[in-house]
Amino acid sequence: MLGDIPLNYIRLEKNTGRAHAGNVGIENAKGDYIGFLDDDDEYYPEHVATLTEFLLENSNKITYADCKILHSYDDNVSEGNKKTIIYSNDFSVDELLVKNFIPFMCLLFPKAVLKEIHGLDETFDLYEDWDVLIRLSARYQFHHIRKVTAIYNLWSRDSQITEKAKYSGQTDEAFSKIFYKHRDKISHKTIQFLVRERESLKENLSEKDTIIANKNKIISEKEAVISGKEPEIRRMITEKEAEIAAKETEIRRIVAEKEAEIAVKETEIRRIVAEKEAEIAVKETEIRRIVAERDFILSEIYDSFGWQLISRYRQLKVKFFPQGSRQRRFYDLMFKSIYVIRSEGLRRFFRRAKAKLPSELPEIRASKLKSTISTDIKALSLPRYENPEVSIIIPVFNKAMYTFNCLESILENTKETSYEVIIVNNASTDNTDNVLKNIQNIVVIKNDENLGFIPACNAGAIVAKGEYLVFLNNDTKVTSGWLRQLLEVAKNSSTVGIVGPKLLYPDGRLQEAGGIVWADGTAWNYGIYDDPGKYEYNYLREVDYCSGACMLIRKSLFKKAGGFDDRYSPAYYEDTDLAFTLRKKGYKTIYQPCAEVIHFEGVTAGTDVTKGMKMYQEINREKFKEKQKDILTNEHLHPGKDVFLAKHRDHKIRKRMLFIDHYVPTYDKDAGSVRTYEYLKIFVSMGFHITFWPDNLTKMEPYTYKLQQMGVEVIYGNEKFEDYLNTYGKYFDIAFLSRPHIAIKYIHAIKAKTHMKVIYDCHDLTYLREMRRAEIESNKTAMEAALKSKKDELYLSSISDAVVVLSSFERDLLLKENPNIKVYLIPLVYPLPNLKIKQYYETKGLLYIGGFVHPPNEDAVLWFVREILPLIHKELPDVDFNILGSYLPKSIAKLSSARIKGIGYVEDVSLFFQNSRIFVAPLRFGAGAKGKIIQSMSYGLPVVTTTIGAEGLDLKDGFDALIADEPSDFANKVVELYRSGDRWKKISDNSAESMKNNFSAEIAHEKLQKMFAELGIIAGE
Repeated sequence: MLGDIPLNYIRLEKNTGRAHAGNVGIENAKGDYIGFLDDDDEYYPEHVATLTEFLLENSNKITYADCKILHSYDDNVSEGNKKTIIYSNDFSVDELLVKNFIPFMCLLFPKAVLKEIHGLDETFDLYEDWDVLIRLSARYQFHHIRKVTAIYNLWSRDSQITEKAKYSGQTDEAFSKIFYKHRDKISHKTIQFLVRERESLKENLSEKDTIIANKNKIISEKEAVISGKEPEIRRMITEKEAEIAAKETEIRRIVAEKEAEIAVKETEIRRIVAEKEAEIAVKETEIRRIVAERDFILSEIYDSFGWQLISRYRQLKVKFFPQGSRQRRFYDLMFKSIYVIRSEGLRRFFRRAKAKLPSELPEIRASKLKSTISTDIKALSLPRYENPEVSIIIPVFNKAMYTFNCLESILENTKETSYEVIIVNNASTDNTDNVLKNIQNIVVIKNDENLGFIPACNAGAIVAKGEYLVFLNNDTKVTSGWLRQLLEVAKNSSTVGIVGPKLLYPDGRLQEAGGIVWADGTAWNYGIYDDPGKYEYNYLREVDYCSGACMLIRKSLFKKAGGFDDRYSPAYYEDTDLAFTLRKKGYKTIYQPCAEVIHFEGVTAGTDVTKGMKMYQEINREKFKEKQKDILTNEHLHPGKDVFLAKHRDHKIRKRMLFIDHYVPTYDKDAGSVRTYEYLKIFVSMGFHITFWPDNLTKMEPYTYKLQQMGVEVIYGNEKFEDYLNTYGKYFDIAFLSRPHIAIKYIHAIKAKTHMKVIYDCHDLTYLREMRRAEIESNKTAMEAALKSKKDELYLSSISDAVVVLSSFERDLLLKENPNIKVYLIPLVYPLPNLKIKQYYETKGLLYIGGFVHPPNEDAVLWFVREILPLIHKELPDVDFNILGSYLPKSIAKLSSARIKGIGYVEDVSLFFQNSRIFVAPLRFGAGAKGKIIQSMSYGLPVVTTTIGAEGLDLKDGFDALIADEPSDFANKVVELYRSGDRWKKISDNSAESMKNNFSAEIAHEKLQKMFAELGIIAGE
């Protein structure tokens, strides 16, 4: 808040008075001079300079200036109407003994003088400042500067210390105390001052008495006039009130008629809406059923032997026909040709080939990237912003056509951010000047000679207006959203120094996904020539450096680092050195894969390192190696060794986690995914490098993107787990395996091939849930399957280094089965909504939410609608029941009516939670902690649930939830809570508080940290 002000903040444990606080300030002051300022007073900018200049040039030890006193007892009084007095008295020792006429804030004291008189007298509660002045006046001359340099605010007779004392009579005792202490200083002249002061006060009182008498006379006259007119006024008021009452009656009649009309129309509209919603619900359910069937079929396909063959075929295709290669283009063209010949015949094939061949034979990917260089140079008009957020600095030497294409791409693809473009023309000899003349709203700096890349960039930074700088080569083309993506990363953390994009070759191949620097100073473009769509190049991560072809940095940091180091002029290694310099100051360099920039590498400097500008690459490597040798020796790996580690800048300080689950968390569709997503955020905050392996190896969006932007590497495509483990398993410290049917597929290979600690996260005990279901349904086959599941889960628990459960009930159950396993109770986490909890009277209706792929949810809704809701509707016939959740089954969709609404999946459920009065969770079977209940508690929405629903949450019936297992009891509790605003408020408040205290990310973070420390994965506190 205070910016660069050098604040020395001292906090005292208790209030021991103003004098003591002042003495603490004197003791801790570092300056030669000391001034005292109350928090409600103000210095003018020249105050300190005015006083110090006088003290430095003159022998006087004490000097003071004037101040303006503002009386503003009424906060509503405008500045212009506040009473103003100028405090301006020349110094007199005798007058000082009579009255405290110099505001303490107006003075400036040498620190030595205050120390000499031992500071402020702490026996004074009031007038400690006056006492100091009297003591100093006995030793030193005071000098008065007739200039107003401060404001003394008088703002409250009740709260301001000095004013409160004055109006409450406390000053009399303090005044006596001052006089008694300094009685030896009182002279005949002092007594004369006292007499004059007394006479002056008497005159003032006499004048005020006269003014009061005059005003009282005027008031009496006004009251007499008002008294004479009062009967007439009262008669007029009575007549007007009668008129108003008549009109009010008429208005009420009209309103009642209109409300009746509206009610009729509203009823009709509700009927139509209910019919339409029912139709929509049925159609939505059918669509979701089809989608679910599709997903199931796809899952079956992915697990089939045929799909394994296809996957192997694809691997061989990638191996022998690499993406982007000439072989691959001919391979794809051959299969497309065969398809056309088979489906349309030879004649049609030749006709299509003749039309298509010229556009498809060049790089297909490049055409999608718009990576061709346009030769149609024309006038451009870039947007103009008075205060641009970003300054894009482009050094230029010749290659006018590339410069034009670069600027045109900026114009087309930079929409969301205010920016300016600064061209630094290094004495170009081609038609660059003519091209730039036809481009409006750019800043051009023209050098008389070619100074090189580094001086050009530094010159551009000096004139830049933006808070952020982007250095961009003129042989680049930016793509849609590039600047927004870079800027978001920079704004996301104060520790970010540089942000760089994914650089692509014009043919679509990868040029750089962040840079690696080895111990000998050589630098790698990570991923060069590879497929830019691969998972390893598409997540946010800290890197050694990002290419100067395009990088974003905060202007203040660039200045703090001293700009690009001139020792590397004219070019090369300046970008790497800047990243290292900022790293020493605590700032990171971040690679942002979602920002893509096409770089025509070699256009500006060539590619031959033995001549021209490119030869400085090797020369400057030696300079860089010498300057940064300590970091290179201590923090960097030998060339080409352990690229898996080297691609992360912080590989030496962060642990690596392999996280395995069925698919990337679909956090808006099911509670299990919410928990996984929140745990991943906690693991990232704890400093883990996370590689997420979804069992389906599918890049599901937008969920994969969300994880990648958190810095999580998500595996997708055709990877084979054992091959991956053989290559990279040695680098991981921990495997976090979710769900029994997924964990069992991976745990043996991990334990056999790696040193990883294995944590098994069962989510909930599947066997417990299925046994309860089998009991309800009296299903013997299901019970046998549940017992087999129990055997598998107990086996997984026994061979894992730790087991994570969600409830104390399940922890105790597992330990009863096997006391030797390490079980950790980690709470289910739900993010707290940033929404105000509504009042009881603002809510209505009942709510349920659940992912209906999970069997307990369908059973709960059907049981509630058939057994409980009819009992509720007998007492509350107008209450609606809203059913939310992904994959709504047909059995529930067909229940939709005017009062039962099978809504299904909703992207943002917050309004339903805010507006509903009660959340019902009539669960008859299940296990673990129920995310739907915690989610409801986070909104302060009271819950009525069953014993199964409350299990693992430590809910207390009647305190933070209502619990009932029988239909009649459940219905009665819903009705009672629905009607009672006081009880609703109590449950709402207690459930929200319970959520914060037991299911927050902070609680989970603390428990996970403790678990990792006990397992020896991280250091304990």
